Amino acid sequence: MPLSFLIDLSIIGGGLTGSAMLWECIRQAQTAAGKTPGLPSRMRIRIFEKQNRFGPGFPHNIDNVLPFHITNMCASDMGIFAKNPEDFQSWTVRNRAFLIKRFSWFGPFLDQQADFTAVCDHYPRAIMGEYLKTRFFQAVALARKMGITVDLHGGTEVSDLQQDSKGFRLSCQTLATGETLLIKAAQVLIATGHWQKQRLDPFFFPSPWPAQTLRQRIPMGTKVGIIGTSLSAIETLLTLTSEDRFGRSESGELVYQPPENTRTFCLFSRKGLLPKVRGRTGAYQNQFFRSDILEKILADKTRLPPWETVFELLDSELKSAYGRPFNWDNIITPSGTPETVLTQSIKDAIEGDTQEGDVLWQTVLSQGIDVVKQAYINLTPGQRKRFEAQYGSAFFTHAATQPIINAEKLLALIRAGIVEIIRLGDAYRLLKDTPDARYALVYKDREGHNRKHPCAYLVDARGQEKSMLTDPSSLTQSMIARKIVLTEISRSYDQTDDPARDGDTASEAGHHIAGSVWIDPETHQVMQRSSDGQTKPAESLYAVGAMVRGQILDASMARSIVRSVSKAAAHLFDTAV
Repeated sequence: MPLSFLIDLSIIGGGLTGSAMLWECIRQAQTAAGKTPGLPSRMRIRIFEKQNRFGPGFPHNIDNVLPFHITNMCASDMGIFAKNPEDFQSWTVRNRAFLIKRFSWFGPFLDQQADFTAVCDHYPRAIMGEYLKTRFFQAVALARKMGITVDLHGGTEVSDLQQDSKGFRLSCQTLATGETLLIKAAQVLIATGHWQKQRLDPFFFPSPWPAQTLRQRIPMGTKVGIIGTSLSAIETLLTLTSEDRFGRSESGELVYQPPENTRTFCLFSRKGLLPKVRGRTGAYQNQFFRSDILEKILADKTRLPPWETVFELLDSELKSAYGRPFNWDNIITPSGTPETVLTQSIKDAIEGDTQEGDVLWQTVLSQGIDVVKQAYINLTPGQRKRFEAQYGSAFFTHAATQPIINAEKLLALIRAGIVEIIRLGDAYRLLKDTPDARYALVYKDREGHNRKHPCAYLVDARGQEKSMLTDPSSLTQSMIARKIVLTEISRSYDQTDDPARDGDTASEAGHHIAGSVWIDPETHQVMQRSSDGQTKPAESLYAVGAMVRGQILDASMARSIVRSVSKAAAHLFDTAV
C-alpha cells in the first residue's frame, strides 16, 4: 500500500507565483529530506493554469504584450528565487544569442535600448515570460527527478473550491473539451493573479490588455481618453503610438513624428501626477525611516499609529539627507506643468540630485518600503481612506517609478502635441453619449473654471483593482459566497482609538481592506471566520499576488511575490512535515 502524501498541494495559477512556489517547494523538500527520509516520494503538487502556457502568467504572456512593453522594475530585482533576485538578469545575459534567434525583434530592441541612458536593464515582458516558462519546466523536471509527483493541468479552469474537515475539493473544467474534474487536495495556494473585467461597450476598454486588441479596435484619427496617469497608462500610450516614429534630433532630444492621421490622447486622473523616473540609488543609509523605529511605535498599544507618523519619519529622513526642509507641497501638488515636471524628473534620473549622481529621495524610499508596508497593514479604515485621498497618488508616483526609456518617449509624445495630461480633481463626472462625443469628462480646473473633454474611445488604465468583488470568475465568486476567503478584517478598535477622528463610526467593527483577500501577512494563510465569530488563519489555504493588494502594497511586484511565496512554503512545510 503506497504511503499517504504528507504534502498534497494544489496551486491554482501557473504564472510567476505558481512557478516561484514550485521552486520553493523543491528547496524546502531538499532542506527537510534529512529529517524526513523519503519525503519527495510523499509529495504531490498539482498546478492548474487557465492559459495553455505555464510560467508567463498574464502580464508576461506574449499573446498580451508587444515587444516595446518592458518590465517597469529592474531586471536585477525580478528573479523568482528569494536569495537570488538577479537570476532573471543573469539568465537573459547568458541566453542572449538564443533569445535574439527566438525573437526576431529582440536584437533591434537591444540596439535601440543602447540609445537611452539607464541605471539598470529593463527587458521586454515577453522575455520575462520566456524566462518564467524556462524556469517553470526546469522545476518540473527537477521535482520529478527527486521523486515528487507533479501533475500539470494546462488549459484548465478551477471554477469552485470547497472545504471540509478532510481538506479541499476543486471543481475544474478543461476549456478545450468541457470535461469536468473533481480534485481533492490537502493544501491549496490561490495564485490566480490578475483578472479582467468583462467588456460590454465596444467603445470602452476596461483594461489595456491584450495590447493588440487596442490597436485593432481603436481607429486612427480618433480622440482616446485614458483613465489613469500611472505606469499602465503610459504603456497604453505606447501601444497606440507604436508606429516606430521615434528618433533623435541633432541636439540628442528624443522626438516623435506623428503619422498624418494620428490618434490623440487625454490622460485623466484626480491629481494628474506622472510616475517619477528611476535614477541611481546611492550609499546613503537611513537613520529614521527604518523598520526597527516603526516597530517601537507599533509596539505602543495605547493607540493605533496614525499614517502621519510614517510621514514624520520620512520627513525627518529627507531633512537629514538633504540638509534642508523638504517641499511637500510641491510633491503633492506640483506647481509646474506635467511637461516641465517630467523634464526635470528625467534630468534628475540621468544626472542625479547629488554631486555623486544619485537620486537621494529614491535611495531613502528604497530602504523604507518595508516601513510603509508594515504601517499600511496596521491602518484603521479612516487612516487608510486619508492615506488614499491625501498621499496615495504622490506616494505611488515615487514608489512605482518608470524607466528612462519610457519617460523619454512620453515626453516626446507630449511635445508632439498629441498627448494632454488632465488633472480632474475630486469633483468630476463621466458623461456617456453626449451630443459631441461618445464620452466626456467634466471637471473644474485649478482656477475653478468648468472644463469638458470629449473622447471617442475610453481605456481604463488604472491597473489591477484591489477588490476581489470585481473579479467575475466563478472561482472567486464561489469562494466569497462560501466564506472560504474574507474580504474584511474583523478587528475591534482599541479603546484609545478615536474612530470618529478617522472618519469611521463606532459601529464599524472591521478593518476594511478594499475587498482584497485578508491574510496573515507573516505566512500568507487566508483568514477565516469560525462559527463563534472568531477569525484565525486557515490551516492549509494560502493566497499570494494580486488578490491581496488591498493589504500588501506591492503584492503584484515580482520581488514581493517571491518573498510571499517563501513565507507560505515555509509555513506549509513546518506544519505538514
